[in-house]
Amino acid sequence: MKPTKIAIIIVLMLIGIGVATSAQNYSEKNNSFILPNTKETPNSSQFDREIMTTNISNDNNLTFTTMYFNNMKNNFSYISNSLRRKSLSCQNKLGLNNSSFYGECNRSIYTITVSSSKEIRITNMSFEIRVIIKENETTSLEDFSGIFLTNGKDLYFMLGSGYPSASGLQYIHFKVGPFNYTYDNRSLKTWKGPIGGCSGGDRDGLILPAGEWHFILVGGVYDLQQEDIQLNSSILINFNKTCEDINVSTSEEGKYYPLWYGDLDANVIISKRSVFDLMMNGRYTFHINDNFIYLITGWPSLHGFWNIRWNTPSGLKHCHVILRRNYWFYNSSNFNACITGVGGSGVYKLTTGYLDRLPKFFNDNLPWPYTDRFYMVGLDVPFN
Repeated sequence: MKPTKIAIIIVLMLIGIGVATSAQNYSEKNNSFILPNTKETPNSSQFDREIMTTNISNDNNLTFTTMYFNNMKNNFSYISNSLRRKSLSCQNKLGLNNSSFYGECNRSIYTITVSSSKEIRITNMSFEIRVIIKENETTSLEDFSGIFLTNGKDLYFMLGSGYPSASGLQYIHFKVGPFNYTYDNRSLKTWKGPIGGCSGGDRDGLILPAGEWHFILVGGVYDLQQEDIQLNSSILINFNKTCEDINVSTSEEGKYYPLWYGDLDANVIISKRSVFDLMMNGRYTFHINDNFIYLITGWPSLHGFWNIRWNTPSGLKHCHVILRRNYWFYNSSNFNACITGVGGSGVYKLTTGYLDRLPKFFNDNLPWPYTDRFYMVGLDVPFN
């Protein structure tokens, strides 16, 4: 039986029930907001781009700024001399009178911890990341890179993802009772060397409350393992000269979980790029030894529904969303906590399901007329 016929059968048997049930749950919900402009026009005919940023301080209107490199080999807009080296040892240096910090590293996770008993004033901060596949690997070339900033409670981030353009039926999976079937039609390539990266920072300055703050540089490829990747990264932090009692330490330890939709243990997954995406009862369990940082980087964004549930050591978080032409209707104050968060050690269980489809009519009026799929970055990192 052809994959398209299998997809039709699955839709007829399962989707209708899920949509009807979800629509009933939302009939009286009135919370809504317009999706932020987190996607930019593809910067080439080869690649789509997504940008996700958050403000560090709403009071001071401070925002990370960023520039993304094109994924095409040997076509990087700018890479500093330190990142051109084939291999780096992790080097860290404090400037005169602790007024600045510069570090560079070739590990897949690089954490810089800045601590002070007083307010931490940063004049400016900049970083660069280059993602490199060490050896020949078969991959979709879907990469991510960026920086997280956290004090262990609050989490801010600037992270970008690159997705090679594709069309048609990409992926089908279903597991119901004794039946288990997977059809993988993604465009996979054998690749070695640079694949992506980013450059960004904050030129206007940051003011962080007293305490311990962690700048975490990370990058990788969603369908490759951490050990397959070399991350050449560097960061420069200039502190205000009035700062006192500044301490800086670094760590290259930790594990990350780059997940694409096929990594989840789901009953049904269907992905027809930009037209139709479905997941039913997708599950993944994280066993965290140190500190857990998570960010869902891909989710349904056009027309359908999305259910997400986290069972964490600190309690249950869940959210139900109805999407209607880029407007979201949701029923939970946990919405942001379901998308991104930080927590301690323990077992975290994720369960999610969604339907995202391209409406048949009035597509020209949609600001982003493409469906989307599940992607996620999770970190298990120690804080010094």
